[in-house]
Amino acid sequence: MPDSEDPQTTSETDRLVALDQGVKTALAKREAEAKNRADRAEKAAAARTAGAAWRIMIDLVAAVAVVGVIGYGADRLFGTLPLGLLAGLFLGFAIGMWRAGTAATRLSAQSAPPAAGPDKPDGT
Repeated sequence: MPDSEDPQTTSETDRLVALDQGVKTALAKREAEAKNRADRAEKAAAARTAGAAWRIMIDLVAAVAVVGVIGYGADRLFGTLPLGLLAGLFLGFAIGMWRAGTAATRLSAQSAPPAAGPDKPDGT
């Protein structure tokens, strides 16, 4: 009896090898797409964080500048040059820090996971 394989068995083996290769290719493509989505989500989160940081910084600088200018204007109006300017700068800094703190607290609350409670599946 010759040692050759049955033609039907060979074609089935070739089909199984092709199917296996197709599954491996599809899985690799799926993993690459998932990694790409995760990278895009990470970049978007970094952009949101950077945007929030810029907003807080601009808010702080604007508060110091605006209230400082108001203090300078009061100095010019009443003739007490350094007092109104200094008071305006300190008050502007305090207002800016207060606004930055509230913005940071708000951002922190938005990014925190919800607390577990009785109506949550993992709550008690």
